[in-house]
Amino acid sequence: MLLPLKVRCDSITRWQLSYNALFDRQHSHKLLLSWQLPPDKANAVLSVTSPLYPVLLN
Repeated sequence: MLLPLKVRCDSITRWQLSYNALFDRQHSHKLLLSWQLPPDKANAVLSVTSPLYPVLLN
């Protein structure tokens, strides 16, 4: 399933994505995140043990 997201944020440096859908029902469920905002690109796997991207906020 592909779930496109649109987000508006006032700060380009202080943001964080949190995902927890289906973790209570399927602990092995994972979200594959592909982030593309030119010129930056990133890929991440969010899971029940790692539900945040990026992991740390400065």
